Amino acid sequence: MPLKDAMIYFVPLMQASQDSEMIPSEAVTKKIHPAEILRRFKADDKPKYVAAHIISQQEGKAFDIIAVGDTDMLYDSFWTTNVRVGDQSYRVPLLDNVNFVLNALDVLIGNEKLISLRGKSPILRSFTNLERRQKQILSEYKVKEKDVFDQIAHIKRGLT
Repeated sequence: MPLKDAMIYFVPLMQASQDSEMIPSEAVTKKIHPAEILRRFKADDKPKYVAAHIISQQEGKAFDIIAVGDTDMLYDSFWTTNVRVGDQSYRVPLLDNVNFVLNALDVLIGNEKLISLRGKSPILRSFTNLERRQKQILSEYKVKEKDVFDQIAHIKRGLT
Protein backbone atom coordinates (compact mmCIF):
# COMPACT_ATOMS: atom_id res chain seq x y z
CA MET A 1 0.00 0.00 0.00
CA PRO A 2 1.32 3.46 -0.78
CA LEU A 3 1.76 6.03 1.99
CA LYS A 4 -0.99 8.65 2.03
CA ASP A 5 1.31 11.55 1.19
CA ALA A 6 3.58 9.65 -1.23
CA MET A 7 4.33 11.50 -4.44
CA ILE A 8 3.35 8.57 -6.65
CA TYR A 9 0.59 7.45 -8.94
CA PHE A 10 -0.40 3.96 -7.73
CA VAL A 11 -2.37 1.66 -10.06
CA PRO A 12 -3.29 -1.76 -8.61
CA LEU A 13 -2.84 -4.55 -11.16
CA MET A 14 -3.50 -7.66 -9.06
CA GLN A 15 -5.27 -7.83 -5.74
CA ALA A 16 -5.70 -10.65 -3.22
CA SER A 17 -9.24 -11.60 -2.28
CA GLN A 18 -11.01 -10.25 0.82
CA ASP A 19 -10.61 -13.73 2.32
CA SER A 20 -6.89 -13.25 2.97
CA GLU A 21 -4.47 -11.84 5.51
CA MET A 22 -0.86 -10.70 5.69
CA ILE A 23 1.40 -13.32 7.21
CA PRO A 24 4.48 -12.13 9.11
CA SER A 25 7.85 -13.11 7.65
CA GLU A 26 8.55 -15.10 10.83
CA ALA A 27 6.21 -17.77 9.46
CA VAL A 28 8.95 -18.55 6.94
CA THR A 29 12.09 -17.71 8.91
CA LYS A 30 10.95 -19.71 11.95
CA LYS A 31 9.58 -22.50 9.73
CA ILE A 32 6.13 -22.47 11.32
CA HIS A 33 4.11 -25.52 10.27
CA PRO A 34 1.45 -24.69 7.62
CA ALA A 35 -1.26 -26.22 9.83
CA GLU A 36 -0.34 -23.74 12.56
CA ILE A 37 -0.54 -20.87 10.07
CA LEU A 38 -3.99 -22.10 9.02
CA ARG A 39 -5.06 -22.41 12.66
CA ARG A 40 -4.16 -18.74 13.25
CA PHE A 41 -5.69 -17.50 9.97
CA LYS A 42 -8.21 -14.66 10.23
CA ALA A 43 -9.30 -12.77 7.11
CA ASP A 44 -8.75 -9.07 7.66
CA ASP A 45 -10.81 -7.54 4.79
CA LYS A 46 -7.97 -5.10 4.02
CA PRO A 47 -6.85 -4.60 0.42
CA LYS A 48 -3.63 -6.41 -0.42
CA TYR A 49 -2.05 -5.75 -3.77
CA VAL A 50 0.05 -8.46 -5.36
CA ALA A 51 1.11 -6.25 -8.27
CA ALA A 52 0.95 -2.51 -8.94
CA HIS A 53 2.13 0.01 -11.49
CA ILE A 54 3.89 2.83 -9.63
CA ILE A 55 4.81 6.10 -11.31
CA SER A 56 6.70 8.95 -9.67
CA GLN A 57 5.02 12.36 -9.49
CA GLN A 58 8.05 14.05 -7.99
CA GLU A 59 10.11 16.36 -10.21
CA GLY A 60 13.71 15.30 -10.66
CA LYS A 61 13.07 11.81 -9.26
CA ALA A 62 11.34 10.07 -12.13
CA PHE A 63 10.60 6.37 -12.06
CA ASP A 64 8.06 4.07 -13.62
CA ILE A 65 7.96 0.53 -12.23
CA ILE A 66 5.70 -2.46 -11.98
CA ALA A 67 6.15 -4.11 -8.60
CA VAL A 68 5.09 -7.74 -8.15
CA GLY A 69 5.01 -9.20 -4.67
CA ASP A 70 5.03 -12.88 -5.67
CA THR A 71 6.82 -14.25 -8.70
CA ASP A 72 5.64 -17.86 -8.28
CA MET A 73 3.16 -17.03 -11.03
CA LEU A 74 6.06 -17.19 -13.49
CA TYR A 75 6.66 -20.91 -12.95
CA ASP A 76 5.09 -23.03 -15.66
CA SER A 77 3.43 -25.27 -13.08
CA PHE A 78 1.37 -22.32 -11.79
CA TRP A 79 -0.23 -21.38 -15.10
CA THR A 80 0.08 -24.33 -17.45
CA THR A 81 -0.81 -27.98 -17.49
CA ASN A 82 1.10 -30.82 -19.07
CA VAL A 83 -0.75 -32.61 -21.88
CA ARG A 84 0.51 -35.78 -23.54
CA VAL A 85 -0.30 -36.49 -27.15
CA GLY A 86 1.19 -39.77 -28.28
CA ASP A 87 4.88 -39.68 -27.39
CA GLN A 88 5.02 -35.88 -27.11
CA SER A 89 4.40 -33.80 -24.01
CA TYR A 90 3.13 -30.21 -24.34
CA ARG A 91 2.58 -27.35 -21.88
CA VAL A 92 -0.90 -25.86 -22.36
CA PRO A 93 -1.69 -22.48 -20.76
CA LEU A 94 -4.56 -22.39 -18.27
CA LEU A 95 -4.11 -18.80 -17.11
CA ASP A 96 -2.88 -15.58 -18.71
CA ASN A 97 0.21 -15.12 -16.54
CA VAL A 98 2.54 -14.86 -19.50
CA ASN A 99 0.29 -12.16 -21.00
CA PHE A 100 0.49 -10.21 -17.74
CA VAL A 101 4.30 -10.27 -17.88
CA LEU A 102 4.44 -9.35 -21.57
CA ASN A 103 1.92 -6.53 -21.10
CA ALA A 104 3.87 -5.21 -18.10
CA LEU A 105 7.08 -5.14 -20.13
CA ASP A 106 5.32 -3.40 -23.02
CA VAL A 107 3.91 -0.74 -20.69
CA LEU A 108 7.35 -0.08 -19.21
CA ILE A 109 9.01 0.36 -22.61
CA GLY A 110 6.14 2.50 -23.87
CA ASN A 111 4.98 0.14 -26.61
CA GLU A 112 1.35 -0.72 -25.91
CA LYS A 113 0.33 -1.73 -29.44
CA LEU A 114 0.11 -5.47 -28.73
CA ILE A 115 -1.62 -5.24 -25.35
CA SER A 116 -5.11 -5.15 -26.82
CA LEU A 117 -4.35 -8.34 -28.76
CA ARG A 118 -3.22 -10.34 -25.74
CA GLY A 119 -5.37 -11.86 -23.06
CA LYS A 120 -8.10 -13.01 -25.41
CA SER A 121 -8.14 -16.56 -24.09
CA PRO A 122 -11.40 -17.78 -22.58
CA ILE A 123 -11.99 -16.87 -18.94
CA LEU A 124 -12.36 -19.84 -16.63
CA ARG A 125 -15.74 -19.58 -14.97
CA SER A 126 -15.34 -22.02 -12.16
CA PHE A 127 -17.55 -22.74 -9.21
CA THR A 128 -15.67 -20.23 -7.09
CA ASN A 129 -17.84 -20.49 -3.98
CA LEU A 130 -17.87 -24.27 -4.10
CA GLU A 131 -14.09 -24.44 -4.63
CA ARG A 132 -13.53 -21.92 -1.81
CA ARG A 133 -15.69 -24.01 0.54
CA GLN A 134 -13.89 -27.21 -0.48
CA LYS A 135 -10.52 -25.58 0.26
CA GLN A 136 -11.80 -24.30 3.60
CA ILE A 137 -13.12 -27.74 4.59
CA LEU A 138 -9.86 -29.39 3.49
CA SER A 139 -7.84 -26.84 5.48
CA GLU A 140 -9.99 -27.39 8.59
CA TYR A 141 -9.64 -31.15 8.15
CA LYS A 142 -5.84 -30.92 7.89
CA VAL A 143 -5.66 -28.76 11.02
CA LYS A 144 -7.84 -31.24 12.96
CA GLU A 145 -5.85 -34.16 11.56
CA LYS A 146 -2.60 -32.58 12.78
CA ASP A 147 -4.19 -32.04 16.22
CA VAL A 148 -5.16 -35.74 16.39
CA PHE A 149 -1.65 -36.85 15.37
CA ASP A 150 -0.15 -34.47 17.93
CA GLN A 151 -2.40 -35.96 20.63
CA ILE A 152 -1.45 -39.50 19.58
CA ALA A 153 2.25 -38.59 19.73
CA HIS A 154 1.72 -37.03 23.18
CA ILE A 155 -0.05 -40.16 24.45
CA LYS A 156 2.70 -42.40 23.03
CA ARG A 157 5.34 -40.31 24.79
CA GLY A 158 3.33 -40.61 28.01
CA LEU A 159 3.08 -44.37 27.66
CA THR A 160 6.79 -44.81 27.04
